This record gives sequence, C-alpha cells and structure tokens, in this order.
Amino acid sequence: MTLAIKMKVLLLLIVIIAHMGIGQDLRSMYYYICDSDADPDCVQDNYDGKTGYDYGVFSAFTQVYYDGSNRVRRGSMDEVREEGSCRDYADIAISCYCNSNLCNNHLCQQCQFPNSTVAPTTPQPHTSNQPPTSETDLSCYSCVDCGVVDDDTTIASSEEFLTCFTAIELGNPHFVIRGGSRDYYEDGVCFYEDDHSFVCYCSSSRCNSDAAEADELLAEPKLYLEE
Repeated sequence: MTLAIKMKVLLLLIVIIAHMGIGQDLRSMYYYICDSDADPDCVQDNYDGKTGYDYGVFSAFTQVYYDGSNRVRRGSMDEVREEGSCRDYADIAISCYCNSNLCNNHLCQQCQFPNSTVAPTTPQPHTSNQPPTSETDLSCYSCVDCGVVDDDTTIASSEEFLTCFTAIELGNPHFVIRGGSRDYYEDGVCFYEDDHSFVCYCSSSRCNSDAAEADELLAEPKLYLEE
C-alpha cells in the first residue's frame, strides 16, 4: 500500500470517528445525582445539590416514586433516551429523561402520573410505608454468598425487622445476600440499588428463602426499576 493510499485511509477513519462523535464532549455530561433516602433535598423541584460528571453518559434521569414513599432519585445513563420522554415502572415510579448538562433538576412534571396530570410539586422526604401491626418478631434468613438456604443457614429475628430481603449482585447472580430490613415495602417489591445489586422484599417470617423470584424479575426488564 502506497503512502498516498495510507493517508487517504487515515483521513477516512478520522472523518468516520468525528461523525460518530468519539472523543467529543457529546459523550460526557454534568448531571445531578442524589437519592432522597440519603439526601432529603433531592425531593425539591429545581434541585441544585450534588452533581456528577462522566464520559460515556448520554442522558440524565429523574425518578419520582408514587407508591406512597415520595422517594426521588436522580442520576445518569449510558444510553440515549428521547428528550422529555417518560417511563412508568410497574405502578411504582415514573422516570423522565433529558440530554443536556444539569437538566435533571425537575420532578417530571411533563409526565402523566396516575390520578394526576403532573408530578407532585412539593413531595415530602422519603419515609417507610406503615407496616401491618404484629405482636411477634420477624425472622429472616441472614447470610452472605448463600445461593441456597438449608438447615444450617443463620436465622435472625428482631422486633425492628419490617421486611426480609434477598439481594442478588448484578453480573454475578450466584452471589446472594439475605437479611432483615428496618424499612417496610409491599410484599414482592424489587428495586435496583446503588451498590449494583437487585433487591426483593417480603413481609413474612423466613420468606427470603428462595432467590428464584428475584432471578425471574431480574431476567424480565419490564418488572424492575433501572439505575
């Protein structure tokens, strides 16, 4: 291959790379990142708190829960979503998306919430739902890296436990954590958590004995909330 041909090939590659936007700031964004479980100000409209900046970020999101918890989450995504688009997750929360720096400071007012035309403008900080009253301690399997429960698995009981949980590490479905939680969730509710795990909750003693339900939900994108 002659030098002239090599130069033409190199020039063509440069044009293709420039067209794809590789190496340009279009692949990076500033965005707000918070969770009202840890940052009560996250629930505020026109949020102006903690920010992040990353390469490989194409969209930012705000996620508003309407399950009674009034939880709000904000963060980034490594894929492009349509500007201003909304997505309803299993009657639990609505996410909305935007594609410019620090654009996710709102509360998804453009989205259609159940029984309402817009998102609540003054949500309260996240608090646990009120659990059913019980006169007995809740017992939960409590273990780390326990894909299977047997007679030797530790059981923890406490009057402070409101639910039991099963957590599966994303990318390593054989790594399972079980335990009791002081937060109350409806039986069968599952969430993505910030530590890259997928967690399902249940509300009866020793109900977290089987990871099969969480595995099934993890395999079906329509049933869980995104990070």
